[in-house]
Amino acid sequence: FSALDYLLKPVEVEDLVKAVQKAIKKCLSKENSQPQIINLLRNIQEEKPERTLAAHKNEKVIFIRVDNICAVEADSRYSHIQTINGEKYTLSKTLKEFEDYMTDDPSFIRINRSTIINTKYIRHYSKGDPCTIEMQNEMLFEISRRKKQEVLEKLKKSR
Repeated sequence: FSALDYLLKPVEVEDLVKAVQKAIKKCLSKENSQPQIINLLRNIQEEKPERTLAAHKNEKVIFIRVDNICAVEADSRYSHIQTINGEKYTLSKTLKEFEDYMTDDPSFIRINRSTIINTKYIRHYSKGDPCTIEMQNEMLFEISRRKKQEVLEKLKKSR
């Protein structure tokens, strides 16, 4: 969108120099860039497509909206997903892979070695020992001692 030039890897120094010179020339030409700016703003403001995960269930592949995921629990090389609607799915992805997939979504936080939760669906949490979180679908999770401070700080900021 509104690209001035592009470079292919491995980047050649000569191509990089040409691209920078082209950018400088464009800036100095004082060319009317209003249409490009309008296009850029439109592209930024467009809604992001709804994120989904594919889960196999019997002979079907079901697409789960990421927004509907309440919790993800680890089980060796698999992850068990619980949706806010009470549906349960198993994915052949590790919890780490799921965590990496969700890095840009601050709603998901890891609360212990085997659980990631969606903070949108927290009903309440206790600050005592053990520190627990109850979700809107009545699932109960314990926050590990090591993660307690980090999780509680994130929860205070997100609310």
